[in-house]
Amino acid sequence: MKDYICILGRDPKLSVLELASYCKRKNIAYHLKEHNSRLAVISLSSPLNIEELGGTVKIAEQTTMDHLIPDSSKINFAITTIDSKDILPALKGLWKSNKIKAMQRYTNVHDIPPSKSKNLDIEIIVYKNVIYKVISLSNPKKYKERDEARPSFDPKKVISIRLAKILINLSEAKTEVLDPFCGNGTILQEASLMGLQAIGIDISTRDAKKNLEWLGKKAKLTQGDAAKIIPTLNKIETIVTEPYLGPYFKKLPSEQQAQATIKELEVLYKSLFTVLSNKVTGKIVIIVPQIRTYKRTFSLNIAPMLEKAGFISYSSIKEIKTPIFYEKRKSKVERFIYILEQKRKP
Repeated sequence: MKDYICILGRDPKLSVLELASYCKRKNIAYHLKEHNSRLAVISLSSPLNIEELGGTVKIAEQTTMDHLIPDSSKINFAITTIDSKDILPALKGLWKSNKIKAMQRYTNVHDIPPSKSKNLDIEIIVYKNVIYKVISLSNPKKYKERDEARPSFDPKKVISIRLAKILINLSEAKTEVLDPFCGNGTILQEASLMGLQAIGIDISTRDAKKNLEWLGKKAKLTQGDAAKIIPTLNKIETIVTEPYLGPYFKKLPSEQQAQATIKELEVLYKSLFTVLSNKVTGKIVIIVPQIRTYKRTFSLNIAPMLEKAGFISYSSIKEIKTPIFYEKRKSKVERFIYILEQKRKP
């Protein structure tokens, strides 16, 4: 087991929960040593693949000073020191004695990962006097470019690639993911890139098919009403979905508009949970909205639906309770991420 530091994204609780769930999904032995609003320290039996994580910005592996001697005679480096003594003089002395010319570029734990234009050769994090070397970085620019390059893309309607990865990992899926409201197929495409069987249902699967073909991936797509199709399916391992969240509001809706939308959505969610009862062998990861107005917020009455269908909230980390609030900037509709499992019979 090796120790790593994971620099967390903008939703730290969600990011930490994803790390634990990802390890379970990939059968990686792990021990979460500590976590806070900036980072998580975790012991792992094998390294993480940052390409499959949506909530981690950087991953750094524990190392020692002697292992920071590069092959090159000239390096650009960055160092972040958190709750630690200053190792910079000793580090510079080490490099000088090895005839290495080092140019320092400062960074901070909250910064976006250094770009290639900075020509950064080594990035070091010192946390509680333990040295870590950054081994992998996320690339949000690459995700944005891939997102927007797809044949079917509407920023008002699509779930982000980053969030899709997080939701899939939270499901702890081992073999398959079903998205009963697959839309343009973002969850399906990320599931297939992770080596999972992707299954999608929607009133129209045209956009999902286009995007999957463009990506060179396949999914089993069925066009129609999910509430009618799901009962015809065999047991399903996991559900990962962002259902219809109501109309797109250009400004905060009136209370009457919010109430009408909530009433419509409660019918949709109730019918979904009803058909999923005793159908799912693993987890359900689902987004549930609440709608803001000028004076108050309107929420779905989810609890009795879950009780009747036999679902309970699940979390892979005891101290992190679900559902988790997910804030999408400038959105009139707020989101809660639910992780559910079937209630075990006594």
